[in-house]
Amino acid sequence: MILQNQPYNSPVKDRYVEYNTLPIPQLHIQQLLFLVHKFIHHRHLLRTVFHNYFQDNKRIYSYDTRNKAKLHLYCVNMTYGLRSIKL
Repeated sequence: MILQNQPYNSPVKDRYVEYNTLPIPQLHIQQLLFLVHKFIHHRHLLRTVFHNYFQDNKRIYSYDTRNKAKLHLYCVNMTYGLRSIKL
């Protein structure tokens, strides 16, 4: 914490609050949520490469389900799949 003139053992959480930011993992999640929000509500603002990034359940299943309006979530069994947005 030398750069902010803080004691060495001061909590990092306080710096996030002070600078009004999030830790890196939460920033990553926030950016993914921004992407999904744009995909659902403002697709015209996305580059064309992202237009087919996610699929609705109604495109996957030929029958009606109560979750047909939600995005389809793929099941992954490998660590690589857990870290990727699109399979």
